[in-house]
Parts: sequence; C-alpha cells; structure tokens
Amino acid sequence: MPPTGSQKLAVLLCKFQDTADLEPEPVNYFRDLFVTKSTGGLNDYWTDASLGGINLDTTEVFEWRTIEQNRADFLNARPDRGSKIQGAVDAFSLDRSQFAGVVALFNVGVGDSGAAGAGVLGAPGDYNVTFLAHETGHVFGFDHSFDQSGRKAETWSAPGEYYDKYDIMSAMNVFSHNHPRFGQRGPLLCTANLDRMGWLLSSRVWTGPINGSFSECLDLVPLGHPEMPGYLAAQVGSYYVELRTQDRWDAGIPRPCVLIHAMYGTNATVIASDRANWVNDWQAGQSFGPSQAAMAIGGGIRIEVVSIDPSNMRARICVTRQAGRNDREGVLFVGSIAVGDGWVLLKDVLFRVPPKGGPLREVVDLAAQPGEFGGRDELLAALESGLLGDLGSIRTLIAAVKRRGI
Repeated sequence: MPPTGSQKLAVLLCKFQDTADLEPEPVNYFRDLFVTKSTGGLNDYWTDASLGGINLDTTEVFEWRTIEQNRADFLNARPDRGSKIQGAVDAFSLDRSQFAGVVALFNVGVGDSGAAGAGVLGAPGDYNVTFLAHETGHVFGFDHSFDQSGRKAETWSAPGEYYDKYDIMSAMNVFSHNHPRFGQRGPLLCTANLDRMGWLLSSRVWTGPINGSFSECLDLVPLGHPEMPGYLAAQVGSYYVELRTQDRWDAGIPRPCVLIHAMYGTNATVIASDRANWVNDWQAGQSFGPSQAAMAIGGGIRIEVVSIDPSNMRARICVTRQAGRNDREGVLFVGSIAVGDGWVLLKDVLFRVPPKGGPLREVVDLAAQPGEFGGRDELLAALESGLLGDLGSIRTLIAAVKRRGI
C-alpha cells in the first residue's frame, strides 16, 4: 500500500574501530538533513515532491556509534548491501519493526552504496539530498525511471534505465543543482510516479472526455508550484503531461519545458520529443501523436505544446482525440478493391484514389514522382507498417511498386 503521512526512518551513524576518530559531519547536520523543516533537506524534499503526501517529521537520527570491528573485517563478513545495513542495525540493537526504513551511514566508504529492501547504505559521498531522495524513494516503493533510448547507464542496467533526467528515480543521472550545505538536490518526481502513489489529487489533473472525439486547450501550472491554482498535470489516455520550471527542486533542469510520461508496469518512462538525439523535453510548437493527416483517417490522440510562459508560470497545451473511420464506403486507407474509392496515406501525405480508376496504379505513379519518397525501400516500409486497412489492396500495391522498381 502506498505510504502516506509521516515516514519514520532510523538514521544510524556508524564508525569502525580503526576509523573511530573520524566524524565527517556532526549529528546536528544529519538532523537538519533528514528531519528539520525549512533547511532545504530531505524532509523538505519529500514533503514537496509528494505534494504533501508524506513527510519525515518522526524520523530519528542516532548519534555516531563505533562498531566493534575494523573496517576490513566488517566488509569481509558482510559482502552485500543488505548484510552491511543489518550490521549497523545490530550495532544499535535496533528494532526495525518500529521504523518504515533504515538509513545506515558510515564515516568511510563501504563499497556499493544504495538501497536494499527497506534499508539504505551510504558513505560520506552520499550525504546529499539527491542520493538520499532516490534511495529512500525505493524504500517508499518507487522503481527506476526510464527514457525511450537504448542507452545503458551501467553494464548491468536496462536500456533507458536512469535516463529520465527530470525524475529523481533516475538518480544519480539527473538534472540536480547544488545546495550550499547539503550538496546535490532535485529534481522532483514526475506526475506519473506521483499518481501511482496516489499523491496526485484528481482535482489538480485535467482529463478529457472518456468517449468520442474532442479538442480542447488548457493551461498547466508548474509541478514545483502546487500553491498556484490550476492544473498540475493533464492525463491523456495513458500519458501524463506536466510543466517544469527552473526553480526550487527543479533549479537544475536546462530550461522550462513540458514533459510527457507514461507508466510501463511500475516504471515511469519519459516520452522523447526527438528520439534520434535523446531530447526528452517538449517546447512550444512541438506536437506528440499522429500527424493531422493520419488523425483524419486512423484517429488517435495528439498533444500540442502551444506556448510556455515562465514569467507567468503557465504552459498552454491543446489535446485532440479523434475516432478512426470504420466505414468501408468513405475514407479508407487504400479504398475498396471492388469500388476503388478512398485514400492512401503515405509519409503524412494523403493520395486520392478515384472510384474505378485504377487506384493502385495512380498511387504508384504518384509515389514514383521525384521528392515524394526517399526511395523504393522507404515506400515499401510505409506500406508494410501495418497502418493500412485493406490487405488485398496493400499486397497488390506492394507488388506494383516492386515491379516498377521505384
């Protein structure tokens, strides 16, 4: 069940016998980092990022304690994250059942930092909001976020994993910014992740009609400014649309932008505006979805970014959903073999097929004209993409194209 309200974490500050003289930060630093409000720390982050869904008000920070082992002996006995976290729990004689999670922070490096179950393992390089927000995010039930690319952040990671730089669950490969006291901070969670946890109020989300065609324009306010009235997100089918601005927890993003996300299982995925160049934000004048020509025949959903106005904290988007044509007598992809009346959509260009006038030949002739297509292979790929409706006509058209050799 998604977490709500105060999340009581146990923060354990650990030293070894051979590093007992080293305390990188005083205990009050960690209390401010984890618990105290209005410090810019982790409690502030989760209060804001969850839109008030959770906080860390009841989290306890335990003072530095020396584990009765040298560092090397401890690491040899505990090779993985989970056992190292449990080693800290044992040193403090902690009852884990009293806490939502454990954060074991050591005064020196202990190998691979990160989350394991309901625990987080960290070292001096991890005393920052971005790392701790990401790893405690796992404790609260979040999985990694993705983009649509085939890039791999690590040899062991999946393609696209850790590449939504606008979402904390892709840390440490995110657009963060530096805080003078707590190091890296931000960015926020995307609205797809927020909705999965039940933290995105329906009153702050625009949704279109359930059935039928429609076209509507609306304004979004920044996700990082929930104090402003208006929509924080638009939900269009399975897609979430949000506005992000360069301030607060999102101060590290490169520019104000609209983002589009979808959930695939438990993983949020950012939808690219330019997949060839790995650009994942959307700017004014860009559109997501089928072209207008394709919409006219096959229907679908189209999202247009009309404007982004950072000074007034607004983005204007227009959403269109159009039902596809089901009749066989009017606008078809390749018309009817018997009647020969309809249209052919090739590379966002509609070609008219007159009744009983040799439609396949006309289309082939048009396709063969200079400038219509990059070549024969591109045309065949378009025809074989599965978008067309009358398979008999498609096969005939492909055969004609191959004979013509265009």
